[in-house]
Amino acid sequence: MTRSSGRLFAFFLAASILISSAASAWAADPALLLPLNRTAYQTNERIDLAVVRSSDKELAAGELTLTVSGDDGSKLVFTYPVKAAAVSGKDARTTEHLYLNAWLLRPGKYSLEAAVDGGVGKATIDVYNHVRKSDFKLVNWGRAKDVADQLPQGEDSIGFNLFYGHYGNDDQAGFIRAGVDFMSCCTMSGAHQMDIRSECDWSDPYVTRGGTVRVVRRAFQDRTRGNVPGVHFYDEPGLTWSKDPKSGEMTPHAVPAQAWSYEAAFGKAPLRYTDVDPKNPDHIARWEHWARWKLSFMDAAWKEAQFGVSQVRPDMISLTQSQYGYSAFTDGYYFNVARSLPITSGHGGYDDYGPGYFNPGYTMEIARARDFWKANWYLPTWYGNTTTDTFRLEQYLSFQTNIQGMLSPPDIDPFVGNQQKPAAQGVVESNHLMMKLGPIFNQIPVNKMPVALLYSVSNCIRAQTADMKANYAHSMPHGEGLPLVYLAGKVIQQPFTTVVEEDILDGTLAQDHKAVVLNAINYLDPKVVTALEQYIATGGAVLMTSDSKVEIKGAIKVPTVARMPDQEIIDQLSKEKKYKEMAPYTTSGKHIEAAIKIGAAFKAEFDKLGLKPVFETDNQAIIASRQAAGDIEYIFAVNATYDNESNGAKNAVKAASATISLADDSRPVYDAVTGGIVPQFQKAGGKLTGSFRFGAGQMRVFARPARTIGSVSAGAPVVVRELALEKSPVRLDLSASVADEKGKLLSGSVPVHIRVVDPLGATRH
Repeated sequence: MTRSSGRLFAFFLAASILISSAASAWAADPALLLPLNRTAYQTNERIDLAVVRSSDKELAAGELTLTVSGDDGSKLVFTYPVKAAAVSGKDARTTEHLYLNAWLLRPGKYSLEAAVDGGVGKATIDVYNHVRKSDFKLVNWGRAKDVADQLPQGEDSIGFNLFYGHYGNDDQAGFIRAGVDFMSCCTMSGAHQMDIRSECDWSDPYVTRGGTVRVVRRAFQDRTRGNVPGVHFYDEPGLTWSKDPKSGEMTPHAVPAQAWSYEAAFGKAPLRYTDVDPKNPDHIARWEHWARWKLSFMDAAWKEAQFGVSQVRPDMISLTQSQYGYSAFTDGYYFNVARSLPITSGHGGYDDYGPGYFNPGYTMEIARARDFWKANWYLPTWYGNTTTDTFRLEQYLSFQTNIQGMLSPPDIDPFVGNQQKPAAQGVVESNHLMMKLGPIFNQIPVNKMPVALLYSVSNCIRAQTADMKANYAHSMPHGEGLPLVYLAGKVIQQPFTTVVEEDILDGTLAQDHKAVVLNAINYLDPKVVTALEQYIATGGAVLMTSDSKVEIKGAIKVPTVARMPDQEIIDQLSKEKKYKEMAPYTTSGKHIEAAIKIGAAFKAEFDKLGLKPVFETDNQAIIASRQAAGDIEYIFAVNATYDNESNGAKNAVKAASATISLADDSRPVYDAVTGGIVPQFQKAGGKLTGSFRFGAGQMRVFARPARTIGSVSAGAPVVVRELALEKSPVRLDLSASVADEKGKLLSGSVPVHIRVVDPLGATRH
């Protein structure tokens, strides 16, 4: 019996081998493929699957079973009918296309099995949350080239939630796993003209159409990626210069494509720049028409490119870097340079020139003129040798003005490989602070300050008619002195809001501001002069530096001019091109010194007008700003104290102490960074006064609600299910309210930390 049993076992073993061999001959195991060629997905994606069936004989009709098993023990099973497939050529082959809606999956690891034709295909995927911790954009224009460098980028680590891919590899798996969104950066090109070719002007339709092709191609490439919100177009665009065929000189006034475009639009050629007679009114009018018309070229290019991107995926954001060149009116820059795009994004005004570490914030604020209605993402700093203190200061000076995104540049990417940059600590600190407080700026409209500062394009264009080499506002007395006047408002804690002439003409100035400051204005369009005189007649104040020559009835001449303390020495050394010797006279500290003198003259007039500063302080290098809505006011104080012991370093900043006084109007003062009542503020002389110690570049934020906070209440969450929708088929609506001690609601924007815990105990958001 033992023997026969042995024979029977051997027979069955042999039969099994024969049957298996026959099966493999006519039906291979199906292949379960991931067509997007990645295993990391987000909960806002469609996860495409392809099941490939193949055999050297006809495939029979039957059923395909897809099993999705989560590491948490969850399981989903789906069954689909499959059709028969005849042999074509050497085999029968068919592909079944399936997809999972990740909106309906919990974050986690999943094993996939596709069973059909007696075989099983397998794959493994990871699903990550697409909801970021903060809706304030923290952007790294970085160099992270592989997953090892990408994984630390996220909000739980370095603190970024968006990566601009330009120098780095755009491996989406690493960024998805890090919880970081990705945008292709400088997709068209960068450096003024396309591909750094001076003949490629933004007025040339062949050039702009080529740029549109590039961003549309990128949108197609990224359209299936759940962590890609849009496409970044260009860096530092500008209208070109060319050689004048008659004079032989390089000039921005003889670009063939611009002349062709003008003639096509108006039926006549533009007036040649060499023919302009500044004493001829007709010549002046024609030149001003040409100069203003040129300001529409670049925005027209962005409109075309944005149209192309939106045709690929309507929800994709289109943006470009546009703020660095605010003063380059001849090169196409004005407030409308990227007005058609949904976000203003920029950089520039770096701290190696002008007012040093104040220069980035100045550039951003003046370039943002008139476009406060949309989000602004800004990059203040570039250089890799920037210290933590300087980086932190420049970030906060921009942040405190109410913007919606802050960027860090490639040269300061804090952790790439084994290299750690000097500013790494400042990057992490500022990211995590702005992650917490930044969301209030997505709700509070930008507060217009009582005093405005005018940037006058008509003054610039008129100056150009007399000198065709006067191509930039910063090379004229008006624009050259604007940084110092801007800084004068900062050091008297009366920050100015930039306005342009359109704000004066349409009533925005009268609606939003009690006074406007004019620096070194020699000419204004007559309509602007009339509007300013009406503004004065209805209670507004126009204050002009004493070197302004324009006549405005009722304007106040302030006895000051925008000059540095050692201006004569600076002028002489500049003339001799001794820039190294000039450096000690142009530090950030020297700019503060000049601004304090200018600010004192303006403050005397503001006091007469009853215009109060944001707060009072005994340290004029504590820079103040105010942003408020509803019942809650936020007061920002940033320490920009220059280190006079630095041996003339341009941007040396140091720790400092300051006494700060706020109005005692019965409102409490909370620390918006650490929470709780600020104990330093005590009642004294009708004010709340406190002494504070600031680290170098530190920002303190005080919150002043109308009444003391009594409670924070979370409303009952509401789950909304619309399973007919592919996107957001399940939505969780949350609400929270802040009330005073009597239970009365406090309205306003408050940063609230919310955790959503699912029934399995996992923190989902």
